[in-house]
Amino acid sequence: MIVTQLDAYQPPTARWRQWQRDEPILNGHEFAAVRRTLLDRQVSSDRKDEILAALIRRAQRTRDDDARVATIVCLLPGLRRIAGRFGVILGRHDALAELLASLWSSLEHFDLDRRCDRIAGRLLAGGAQRLASLARQERDWRD
Repeated sequence: MIVTQLDAYQPPTARWRQWQRDEPILNGHEFAAVRRTLLDRQVSSDRKDEILAALIRRAQRTRDDDARVATIVCLLPGLRRIAGRFGVILGRHDALAELLASLWSSLEHFDLDRRCDRIAGRLLAGGAQRLASLARQERDWRD
C-alpha cells in the first residue's frame, strides 16, 4: 500500500544534504529526526512551521518532487487520522488517495508569505474539506 511506502520514504541523501545547506532549520538533522520533531508535543508550533516551510520552499522553488513527497510524509499521521474519519463512507484507501492528491496540489500553491502559521493544520484542512464534500455526495447518492 502507498502509505507503507510513504512511511518508509527517505529523501535521496545528496538531495537532503543540499536541502540542509539551503535551509538552515534542517541542518544537522536527519529526515527521521525531523519527522519525530514534527510529532513532538514539546516542540513549539513555530519551530514546526519553520520546518514545514523549509520543505515547502524547496518543493516550490525548485519544483522538487522529492521535497513535496517529504512534506507529505511529514504529514502522514494527520492524513491517516482524516482518512480514518471519512473512510467509513468513502473507503479508507479512496479517502487517503483523495487526501494525497489534494495535498500534492495544495503544496504547489501554498502561500508561505500569507499563511506561515499552523501550516500542517491548514494543509490538512483543505484535504478534509474535500473529503467532507465527497462524503456528502456519496451519502446523497446512497439515499
